[in-house]
Amino acid sequence: MDAPTIQPKFLSNGNELGLVAVGFSGGQCKPGVDAAPMALIESGLVEQLKDDLEYKIHYDGQVHAYTELMPKDDPDHRNMKKPRAVSAVTQQLSSQVYEHAKEGRFVLTLGGDHSIAIGTISGTAKAIRERLGRDIAVIWVDAHADINTPETSESGNIHGMPVAFLTGLASDKPDAPFGWITDDQKISVNKLVYIGLRDIDRGEKKILREHGIKAFSMHDVDRHGIGKVMDMALGWIGSDTPIHLSFDIDALDPMWAPSTGTAVRGGLTLREGDFIAECVHQTGSLIALDLVEVNPSLEKQGAAETVRADRERVVVLGSGWAGYNLARSLNPKKFQTVLVSPRSYFVFTPLLASTSVGTLEFRTAMEPVRSRRSRYEYIQGRADAVDFGRKEIMVRETVRDPFIGLLGTRAGELKDERPIEMRIEASRGELFSLSYDKLVITVGSYSQTFGIPGVKDNAYFLKDVQDARKIRNKLLSCFETAVLPTTPVALKKQLLNFAIVGGGPTGIEFSAELRDIVREDLAKLYPQLMEHVQITVYDVADKILPMFDEKLAKYAMEHFGAEGITIKTSHQMRGLKRGFPKVDGTGDLNGDVKASGYTLSLQNGEESEVGCGFVVWSTGLMSNPFIQKALSSSFTAPASCVRMLSDINASPDSLADWTVQKHPRSGSVTTDDYLRVQLDAADNHADKPAAILRDVFALGDCAVIDGTQHPATAQVAAQKAKWLAKKLNKGDINTRGFSFASQGVMAYIGRWFVS
Repeated sequence: MDAPTIQPKFLSNGNELGLVAVGFSGGQCKPGVDAAPMALIESGLVEQLKDDLEYKIHYDGQVHAYTELMPKDDPDHRNMKKPRAVSAVTQQLSSQVYEHAKEGRFVLTLGGDHSIAIGTISGTAKAIRERLGRDIAVIWVDAHADINTPETSESGNIHGMPVAFLTGLASDKPDAPFGWITDDQKISVNKLVYIGLRDIDRGEKKILREHGIKAFSMHDVDRHGIGKVMDMALGWIGSDTPIHLSFDIDALDPMWAPSTGTAVRGGLTLREGDFIAECVHQTGSLIALDLVEVNPSLEKQGAAETVRADRERVVVLGSGWAGYNLARSLNPKKFQTVLVSPRSYFVFTPLLASTSVGTLEFRTAMEPVRSRRSRYEYIQGRADAVDFGRKEIMVRETVRDPFIGLLGTRAGELKDERPIEMRIEASRGELFSLSYDKLVITVGSYSQTFGIPGVKDNAYFLKDVQDARKIRNKLLSCFETAVLPTTPVALKKQLLNFAIVGGGPTGIEFSAELRDIVREDLAKLYPQLMEHVQITVYDVADKILPMFDEKLAKYAMEHFGAEGITIKTSHQMRGLKRGFPKVDGTGDLNGDVKASGYTLSLQNGEESEVGCGFVVWSTGLMSNPFIQKALSSSFTAPASCVRMLSDINASPDSLADWTVQKHPRSGSVTTDDYLRVQLDAADNHADKPAAILRDVFALGDCAVIDGTQHPATAQVAAQKAKWLAKKLNKGDINTRGFSFASQGVMAYIGRWFVS
């Protein structure tokens, strides 16, 4: 940790920290949370605050149990259990927090159950009003809303009611237990924000709805990502309001935080929890923090049921067909599965062509990676490096990366032309380490451009939903530009000439979908433009659909011909640039710099340059940058991580360096029949024996089984994932390797025909 560099807006003594340790569990029925403050302090928290964050600590050295305040008799009051005990403790705590806050210190309170927030928040609210004349805002991070009134609560436990008392939605008579809470100790519902909700009582839902309280559930986190949620939350509060952050540990998924009495699956990751605190801190508005509901007494039980303990941690890199299916299939009782992917959704790739032209909506091709039914944990990030010897991965978080889903390409926009704020934002991802027992690499691949000039910057690819979205927008833009009365005929022809490079299933299906949408929908909207529409498929091979039977491929070509789609085989592409082609006949377009920005010029060796509205590029796959860079360096690894495959009489310890074995043509990681990553000894070893990495597997588009030629399809990836999950679940990875069973191939060729 580093010393804080953010200048606090509302703390006159920002380098001073008031620490209050509250060993109180009376707001709920499970004992153990009273031991949490001491456990945190004994773990070195105070020393870290002093040494690493350079705070001047104001701490009385006590964990307050408030036993002297406990009443002899504490009957239920208005359905509340232990009302007088909770009232006495929170009133005393309010005074303690108030004393720190009025001095302009940051206040850290260690609980204890969440009922103590009645004391902490009332204390800061009063102090800030007196010192600054301002109201405070509260960010309540919790799986539960804790806004029940005594009348709506089913349990009567007061740790489910603090927000109701703090907002005035629940109140007591002056002589009743909570009559001590005055107006200057309360907060406004308009300055209250929830994050992480996923277990809300019926009465609480009604309260949230009727009072318009801003609440972000785990559904919102799944849908928008934690970065966007924090932007919206902080935007709601505003930049001129002091913030009290009240963090219930059960907001985290029990996979990360099992030691809590009210665990609810489907919660925040540890990284997302950190990110919330970081974002609030970076505003400079943070004045106080509560950390509550940690229950050390549940550690062994919770670990046995929900977290790592004796389970191996399996880290899966990638959320495509291989990674997503594997993560969902691993037994959670045997493995702690962590899925790491920059993309928070799984893409059903067969539907991408349909979404790109508008036949289907984008959400039909997407499935959120995170859900309450997940059998794994999810981290939004990408692997930057891996240390096989230490079994550790360096992960860069991508929560705030605006280019996620674009596969590093932005057709029609060069990298240096991107808005400066987006380039800065994309570089802010923080690195953190993640250990593993087993690692599964399923990072996928990128579209192969063969280094042809201009393709990466100007072509459109079809690997993700964001790619499909860009194609749809460009398609509509071409038609809208062409229909303008100021658009010359020559430009109309180029705008409505659509080129698809690649005659495989992706290129063919997109061409068919494009022809369908033109014929069935766009013809009705732009009838005057139909004579100018041209769709052309280019391929370097002498036929399309090479993986299909020759008769089926021929049938597809004949069908395309009947539909007006031109197929040009044996065409080698030479380049793609913005502007008009260098051919005669452009007429009044010559020299028109403004108009030249609308079209592309596709260059090939067989004919003159061709003007196009857009070019969709689908010519095969190239290895992911993680495979190219992170897995290209030589490394050392202990004998426990390496298993020799050759007959040479050498132990792994005697070999200085290893490299991950790559396929010579595709650059993909090579594996054995059991999907384990194969190694080569570094060049400095004369015998160059082969080996495998124990507990490291690779599958999907980024890997190939040595000596096989399985197609890089969803079918192969899914079968490998299910095979590996079954083997790992049974613990018999060394018996009978993977064997692909083809279920056939199919390609849509338009007008409900398939090949």
